[in-house]
Amino acid sequence: MKALHFTLIFIMMVPVGTLTHESAHWITARYFGNHTELHYASVSYHGETQKKFLEVIEAYSIDGDSWSQEQKQSYKSAVRNYILEGKAITLSGPLQTLLTGLIGCLILLIRRKSHLNGI
Repeated sequence: MKALHFTLIFIMMVPVGTLTHESAHWITARYFGNHTELHYASVSYHGETQKKFLEVIEAYSIDGDSWSQEQKQSYKSAVRNYILEGKAITLSGPLQTLLTGLIGCLILLIRRKSHLNGI
């Protein structure tokens, strides 16, 4: 009976875990000012950093060789910001999942001690 109980709890918690994982991506993307869409197993986002990156990449492919040092620095900055923002958004989901797992382990350790003491 306990196995069925734990199986049902697990089945109910999987969607909650997935949505909190995706919510972490969503919150981080919103933090950077992106327009976002939260789906069950993914988050879509687009914003100014992505727009600037695409504009700079297109401009550089046309006449990047003749750019001034200032224009090249702007290009590097746009690329760097796009990459860093993307990494932050990508990592936020797994970090949230890791944090939730650690909290769950701590709760289990605390309950284990109280269970062993007969409480």
